[in-house]
Amino acid sequence: MKFADLHIHSVFSDGLPTARRLAERIYSIPDLTFFALTDHDTLSGIEPMFRAICRMEVKDKFPPRKFVPGVELSLIEPETSMAVHLLGYFPWLT
Repeated sequence: MKFADLHIHSVFSDGLPTARRLAERIYSIPDLTFFALTDHDTLSGIEPMFRAICRMEVKDKFPPRKFVPGVELSLIEPETSMAVHLLGYFPWLT
């Protein structure tokens, strides 16, 4: 069965792994075919992830995965002051 993980964080957010470590982890899961990097309030991890994916697919000859760049925006709902997270995806960048 093929599946996707559309909510992954890197070292640029509250996740710990670098783009290279994330790519290694992603490519170690054979059925993971789509994934999105959605760091909190930053796009800083997208370019390093593109580079890490290219290295994995070219150097190590892994089958291609579909990377969907994204962001998780931290918002405050004005009436209740509650934190809200909004995921945004940019599939046309790949």
